[in-house]
Amino acid sequence: MEMPVEKDAMIKYLQASLERAREHEIEAVRARASCEEKLTGKDEKITALEQNIRERDDVINRKEDMIRASAESHEIEQRNVIQEKCSEMKALRTEFDDISMTLRKTYQILDSTFRQL
Repeated sequence: MEMPVEKDAMIKYLQASLERAREHEIEAVRARASCEEKLTGKDEKITALEQNIRERDDVINRKEDMIRASAESHEIEQRNVIQEKCSEMKALRTEFDDISMTLRKTYQILDSTFRQL
């Protein structure tokens, strides 16, 4: 007759073990859901940060382009100013040469006139 008692005790023990296993499984499912929820939030944050980085890179690239364009424009302006100044200097040099030649001719005429006197 001890067999039925042992059998009943074993059944109760197995039922209690099964119940604990179910509770552990429920806790594991909840923990997994919680982790997945946290990971989903992290994924969204990572995606937002990546988007923010891309936007900042775009801003930096646009600023670099603007700086490069400004520098090129400034360089072109400087070249134009230099070319203009060179043209002015050439014109002044030509004018100076003309005046110098006129003065030489005038000197020669005066020298010749004074020698004749």
